[in-house]
Amino acid sequence: MISYLCDFMKRFAYIGSNFHGFQRQPSQRTVEGEIIDALTDLELINILNH
Repeated sequence: MISYLCDFMKRFAYIGSNFHGFQRQPSQRTVEGEIIDALTDLELINILNH
């Protein structure tokens, strides 16, 4: 069996006027939260919220 390792890096740019910082915060729209939501919608990651 052949294993493939894929490394990737993405660079994000944003206008921060509609965000409440980068780090995810409860009940606030943040850059990290939007990225996590998008990756979850695409089924690339699975985040369980407790």
